[in-house]
Amino acid sequence: MAANSSDITPVLVVGAGPTGLTMACELARYGINLRLIDKSAHAAEQSRALAVHARTLELFQDMGCVEPFLNAGLKLTSISAFSEGKRFVHFRLDELDSAYPFSISIPQTDTEKLLAEHLKSFGKSPERSCELVGLKQEKDHVVATVQKADGTKEEIKAQWVVGCDGARSAVRKLQDIPFKGSQEEEIFLIADVKVDWVDEEPDRLSAHDHPDGITAIFAMPEQRYRIICVVDPQSVWKDRKEPTLEEIREMVKKRVPLIKDVSDPRWLTSFQVRYKQVPEYRYGRTFLCGDAAHIHSPMGGQGMNTGIQDAYNLAWKLALVQQGLAKDILLDSYQAERHAIAEALLKTTEFVTKVNITRNPLTRELRNRIAPFLSAQEIVQQRARGFISELEINYKRSPIVSEHRRSLVKVSTFGSGEADMPTLGQWLEFGSGPKPGERAPDAVLTSPTKREPIRLYDLLVGTQHDLLVLTGDDAEGDVFKELIEFGNKAASAFSKVLKVHMIAPTENAPAAMEKWTGDLYLDPEFSLHHKYGAGSECAYLIRPDGYIGFRCQPVDFAALKSYFDQYLV
Repeated sequence: MAANSSDITPVLVVGAGPTGLTMACELARYGINLRLIDKSAHAAEQSRALAVHARTLELFQDMGCVEPFLNAGLKLTSISAFSEGKRFVHFRLDELDSAYPFSISIPQTDTEKLLAEHLKSFGKSPERSCELVGLKQEKDHVVATVQKADGTKEEIKAQWVVGCDGARSAVRKLQDIPFKGSQEEEIFLIADVKVDWVDEEPDRLSAHDHPDGITAIFAMPEQRYRIICVVDPQSVWKDRKEPTLEEIREMVKKRVPLIKDVSDPRWLTSFQVRYKQVPEYRYGRTFLCGDAAHIHSPMGGQGMNTGIQDAYNLAWKLALVQQGLAKDILLDSYQAERHAIAEALLKTTEFVTKVNITRNPLTRELRNRIAPFLSAQEIVQQRARGFISELEINYKRSPIVSEHRRSLVKVSTFGSGEADMPTLGQWLEFGSGPKPGERAPDAVLTSPTKREPIRLYDLLVGTQHDLLVLTGDDAEGDVFKELIEFGNKAASAFSKVLKVHMIAPTENAPAAMEKWTGDLYLDPEFSLHHKYGAGSECAYLIRPDGYIGFRCQPVDFAALKSYFDQYLV
């Protein structure tokens, strides 16, 4: 039965953790009305997830809330592994190609607080003590039954429901969605404490090998540390939930010779790692994000970041559909893009966890001998940085990414005989640029009027798609005319979703660009042109989430229109 549209909330977000708060913030930024509910009476009181990685910081920059996180967090620029007090593995994060070449350590309590404050700037806040107890999908809406603290119930009719309500998700359970997987036998003890080091702090993020089990130590703000000790599942810890400070102290002194003492505990608990994922992220008019859709080992601190990025990926798509600007098919790409990311993450974290928690003497010896050699290789360093920072996440197999290029045969046959035909060298250079589905690399440009440097990511801030029209190394009059015509057509045809930026690799604005009335930026150091393989004219379409959706060489309006016709109304 269809409901009166005035009675329907556009989006109901269930769960006010980092994932749900991100979803609510993003929907609000797009101007979508929503309600955010959570069954807890108050926000998280335990530190829980600590790490916010480089890619998530880039998302926070786009959202407009990165500065509070940078001010509140503690920068982590390297990771080390120790055995008997001696370091044998060292990974650096400060060589990342990002404005944020580091991770930050910040308790989840603070992450939730900062996101809630950001949400408040849009006039929205979580509705607490509201538990989802019923969920029924109709043809054009969902009926959610919510029970409040006083026992009263409310029926909320929403066009879309997004479950961000954690591993015990009510949205998932009420729809009987499978959540199968496996579990590590080992038990992990957690203690948030102060640490008295024998000498100076060795690294803000470190792992310490020992026959009894590995111990990981994460620096936190306020000169505190998170200590995680892996213990034998067949030991006295099998039926224990909470260690004492004395037990943690004894264990750490035995395992980590670099530590003199631990004190002042704020959180003591234990857990076992589970690996689970739902088969589908979309069920009709409901979606699952974060721990409601996937859970895995905390190795690498990927869990919360992955949930935040789930929400960031879905929000722009849901907003465009809700605004009537995009087709429903766009929402299916959420499953296509994010399910594969979590599936790969489960496998990687399971492998890394098993390698690190092994107690087998021969395996440990082999690992400790091989690890120093492997970690010293630049390719291994790059892969580790890419995994931890999440900058290497891509959607190259997504159904909503594509490109338009001349064939190699045509380029080789005609060379530069045709006006817009790239040379073989330019064709190959473009091929080495970022591919559709990859994160758009940042670069430094200048404004032709202010003569001040500006980062590409500062131009991309907002809810729109961004079309970068790159003139190439040696563009001339006719090429500029063609680019201006292309830019004007694109700006006019897709004015509701697109902003066009013309970029020339020159010191001064080209005279032939005087007829272009849109945004013009200069790239005198070829910072952007080199990163994007733009030896000749080309264009890159960057989605609202900062990933490349489409690219073409040379510019081609028909090809751009064909791409947008896939999912825009």
